[in-house]
Amino acid sequence: VGRWEKGANFEQLTSALVAIDESLDVDAEASVRKQGSGGPAHTMFDVWKRAAMERVSLLAVQLSKRNEAELSDTVKQYCERVEGTGEDGKPEVKLVLPQMKYEFPAVPEKKGDQVRPLTNDQKAQNKIFLGELRRRWLLTRKEVVTKAAKVSMRLLEQFVEKERGSGGGGAE
Repeated sequence: VGRWEKGANFEQLTSALVAIDESLDVDAEASVRKQGSGGPAHTMFDVWKRAAMERVSLLAVQLSKRNEAELSDTVKQYCERVEGTGEDGKPEVKLVLPQMKYEFPAVPEKKGDQVRPLTNDQKAQNKIFLGELRRRWLLTRKEVVTKAAKVSMRLLEQFVEKERGSGGGGAE
């Protein structure tokens, strides 16, 4: 459980799970676009997403204009305002949610019980949470692939140097 709560451990765990999916040739772009969380996990992303939904609070989540529009003014009051640049390169103020956690719908204790449904803000925050998970997974994937490529190149260069130094390795 501790690996999920501590930021650095969570990042390392995410990198390890991304590496597993990469080694199994999982299409990361397709796996993160998949909707729904029911049924058995088919990829490490599915496992990671489900566990993150249950155990992780995301910190400092920057909201897009579309996300901002989906939230009520009450939730926006809790956001920090940060100076940034827009897609057009012009300065703008962005809203950042200091912390967010996935909210599961209430489950009735017995059949026929009335339960309180998720509010519109909770639904919007869940959508933002899942989008942020997808974004972070793909960002981590990019970092893992880049790191693996650098290690591969370094190993190849060491092998070539060793072959040149030993005078072996084929016809000249």
